[in-house]
Amino acid sequence: LQLGLNVAPTSTTACEKFEYWITAINSGDADAGLVNVTGLLPAGVEFCQTTTITHGTFDTSTGIWFIGNLPRAELAPANQAGLCIQATALPTAPDGKI
Repeated sequence: LQLGLNVAPTSTTACEKFEYWITAINSGDADAGLVNVTGLLPAGVEFCQTTTITHGTFDTSTGIWFIGNLPRAELAPANQAGLCIQATALPTAPDGKI
C-alpha cells in the first residue's frame, strides 16, 4: 500500500481553515483487506469536518479511517481511496508545524 498526504493551502495563519488530503493506493497484485489508516492531527490544529471520503468511514474521535477492502492494482481506479479533512490552525499552533 502507498499512502500520501497533501496540505492545501501550503501555508496558513491562525484561525484559517485548510485541508489535509490523505490517499491510499493498493499498487500490489493482491487485494488488501481491512485497511485502516490513522490520521492524527498535530498539536495546534482543530478538526472541522470531513469534506470528502471515497471509501469507508472516518472516526473523528480516534483519527482512524477505516477503508475496508482495497482492490489490487489491475482494478484501477478502484484500488485508490481518498479522504479530505478540513481543519483550522489555532493561535497556539507552532510556526511551520501544521
